[in-house]
Amino acid sequence: MTDLVTIARQLAYHGPARDGWAYSAACRDMPKDLFFGQRGNPYHEARAACAGCPVRLDCLAETADYAESDDAGFRAGLSYKNRARVRALVREFTPRKVAS
Repeated sequence: MTDLVTIARQLAYHGPARDGWAYSAACRDMPKDLFFGQRGNPYHEARAACAGCPVRLDCLAETADYAESDDAGFRAGLSYKNRARVRALVREFTPRKVAS
């Protein structure tokens, strides 16, 4: 798996999720409970789907807009805790606007 710093850099460059990205998602026809299962679920099938997904960064970008309380389950190949770490890293990599 790609390290979280690399994912955060990719996401900072990628920007917001593109419209209609979910139609190309590897998981689009998979049962949602594979991604939002019980606590302790190893998410093996979800992890495999995300690994080769062509819109993984779009999926992750969409979760960046979620309130932390709404960001559950396994998405973009990452657990909730890892997505929170990536969001924190993205803030470090995103250039800040300078006030004029």
